[in-house]
Amino acid sequence: MAASHPTIKNQTSAHNQVADIYIDVPYQLKDKALFNIPAVCTCCLAPTENKYTAGWSSSRKYSTGTQRVTETHTARLDFCVCPDCVEHQREYNRKRIRMIIISVLCSAVVSSALIYFFNNFLEGIFGSGLIYFLVVLVLVPVVIALPVLATLDVFIPQRILDRRHASLTVGVRMIGPHHFEFDNLVYAQLFEKMNSEGAKISDGVGGQLDLPYKATKVLKSHALNYKVFGKSLLEGKPLFEILILTAVFSCILTFLCSMALHFMLRDPNMAGSPGMYVCSGFLLLIIISIIVEEWRRT
Repeated sequence: MAASHPTIKNQTSAHNQVADIYIDVPYQLKDKALFNIPAVCTCCLAPTENKYTAGWSSSRKYSTGTQRVTETHTARLDFCVCPDCVEHQREYNRKRIRMIIISVLCSAVVSSALIYFFNNFLEGIFGSGLIYFLVVLVLVPVVIALPVLATLDVFIPQRILDRRHASLTVGVRMIGPHHFEFDNLVYAQLFEKMNSEGAKISDGVGGQLDLPYKATKVLKSHALNYKVFGKSLLEGKPLFEILILTAVFSCILTFLCSMALHFMLRDPNMAGSPGMYVCSGFLLLIIISIIVEEWRRT
């Protein structure tokens, strides 16, 4: 029995790792590199012709004389992902968005009610300066949102995958135009082998050239990546993203709701102030734009 322990440890370690693969492409192919894509799913290795497009983009700003220039680079690559794995990524995205939206709404409503009913008490403890703002409009909404997130993580349905699958996502991410991250280590090994053998390209006159690539593979812990296997989304990078988005939206919406309650219930003469409508509408537009962009991206 004792001899089996190292094997179990190694299996657990491999299951918790992701593969970082960088393909060193010849200079003449930097902007038009061709990759050999295995005809199996990136997540479960099932043979499939169904496609999933992974993308990458990067931008930088710099000045040229009197002009400010934004330079953007993008790359996209189609991988084979079976419909079942595409569907469980959609479930992952739906649960993630629902957790954020519901926790933000609950946090903002409860925090605004506490501020309205206990505002004088809170001002007596923290004053009306920066400390009051940080505690009442930042700390309180975040503290209220945390147990809501934990509860939603348990009760919002999310199917548990079998061991054929590598992650709740489709298991592939582009870190750069020639740089990839895979959750399935077997797929990563296959991708590395196929592309380190080179790619066939046209020489422009009907012939084929074989230019070898050089692949570099590094195994990394999934702790700071998107590899999530169990039902919970509160681990790894999804945890940090969910917490940050929830905290930011909770604080902003709490501020808007508390201001609306104050002017409508305590100072109704200010309820029709054009300035308040403009400011509230502007902040609300920012929140809606961020939510729509997040929904479109996922």
